[in-house]
Amino acid sequence: MTVATIVGSVQDSWDAVAVRGLIAVAVLGAAHRAGTDPDEVPLSVVLAGLLSIERLTALAKHATGDSPASVARHDGSAAEMWAWLNRRWSTDAEGRWDGLPRGIARGLPDPAIDVCLQWAASAVAKQVEEDRDALQRRQRVVITAGPHTDRPGTIESAAWRVTGTEDDLLPGPPEAYLVTIITPEGKAVHEVITAADFTVTSAANR
Repeated sequence: MTVATIVGSVQDSWDAVAVRGLIAVAVLGAAHRAGTDPDEVPLSVVLAGLLSIERLTALAKHATGDSPASVARHDGSAAEMWAWLNRRWSTDAEGRWDGLPRGIARGLPDPAIDVCLQWAASAVAKQVEEDRDALQRRQRVVITAGPHTDRPGTIESAAWRVTGTEDDLLPGPPEAYLVTIITPEGKAVHEVITAADFTVTSAANR
């Protein structure tokens, strides 16, 4: 699956424009940095750039000045897209969200990069997880080491690590996962758990 397929499968809305724009900036920035065509940027490199605002901002410095239209369906330049992603929004009803419908965090004036970066990363991560034979999200596990030993949990996503140069993910399947663990008091806590420290007990619970 390509980046264009991932971002093209979402209906137009404020949320979709944000997610597509964030992915587009990551793709274009990585392509400029490597001196390659955007279509040749590996999804793992795109995901590495979407793991934090700092990493994406670094890629944006490479991307600005180019057009992300082929990826983001946006008519302006990458610089204009980046400005849109960092724009704070008025909560006045008239002209709100550029006239687009919005589903994520409606009413918040925060920039799209703050609201939707995790959504953009998740859209790419799902395909990377499949490509690299990661454990499925929502699989049930039991923790076998550490302070949560013998507690049940649910896999939420892979916890990817980046290379020393921080421009790609480490090769192979993920070494750890974000797991929701139920404490003895019945409280749900989120912890990154090494794959060697839990046992899968059931298939994904969707």
